[in-house]
Amino acid sequence: MFTEAEIKFIEMVRSLPETTRYSKSVAKQFQKIRNRVLNGSEDNCMCGMVYRKIYIKGFLEWYESIA
Repeated sequence: MFTEAEIKFIEMVRSLPETTRYSKSVAKQFQKIRNRVLNGSEDNCMCGMVYRKIYIKGFLEWYESIA
């Protein structure tokens, strides 16, 4: 389901300080991973910090539920 590189990236992000964890680059990478796994085409800009926090927290919950 997840590649070894994706798992390493997700685990690395979990250990980052909060300010770095919720960066746009992390959110976009998580979006790519989720699109690949779910065969989706979600493409949000991830411009707002509040939106990124919600998205990343949701992604991590989703990841933990299926990993």
